[in-house]
Amino acid sequence: MIQYRKFIFNPFAVNTYVLWDETHRCAIIDPGMVETREYSTLFSFIESNKLEPEVLLLTHCHLDHVLGWEGVHKKYGLVPQFSFEDGESCRRQNTQYLTMFGLDFPPIPSMGQDLSGGTAVKFGQSELQVLDTPGHSAAGLSFFHAESKLLVSGDVLFHLSIGRTDLDGGDFNVLSHSIREKIFPLGDDVKVLPGHMDETYVGYEKKHNPFVRGY
Repeated sequence: MIQYRKFIFNPFAVNTYVLWDETHRCAIIDPGMVETREYSTLFSFIESNKLEPEVLLLTHCHLDHVLGWEGVHKKYGLVPQFSFEDGESCRRQNTQYLTMFGLDFPPIPSMGQDLSGGTAVKFGQSELQVLDTPGHSAAGLSFFHAESKLLVSGDVLFHLSIGRTDLDGGDFNVLSHSIREKIFPLGDDVKVLPGHMDETYVGYEKKHNPFVRGY
């Protein structure tokens, strides 16, 4: 079974997750750190719990979800895994945001391993199923651990909301399809760990989410 810890980082309040199993090997998902104290918070948690980072995953490449990738790479030597298609789509947009907010970071990871839906990512004795869930971004991914009934959804599905679709690569119909066809069938009791805001459950969103209710 997988355990997890959520951290809220950067001015955009991104949820960064650490997932680990009984081997104490862990996955870091959507590293949003931008300040020294945020890096310290994440690294101190990992070290105090004697965790060994094994994989670095990105649900999508919007700026707020990738700000800390380079720091994690330098600390642990991990190469980020994400959809290269999504990274290419986000490159121009991220550069614009970096200029707007006066930040000096790589707009998307300059290295990485290409992921696509239908594959799996392993750490310790655990395996995360990779789901193609575009719509908020051009080729977003979600990560599902069936045994623990946990889904890291990025900015696809939120508590009573969904990811915005007015950015480059966004499409409401595509996003709705991702939620209805990829996430809802996972089961009502699956816990959703979103990219922002609080955790929720698939069944609750099927019943109450005004954007995708009536599945």
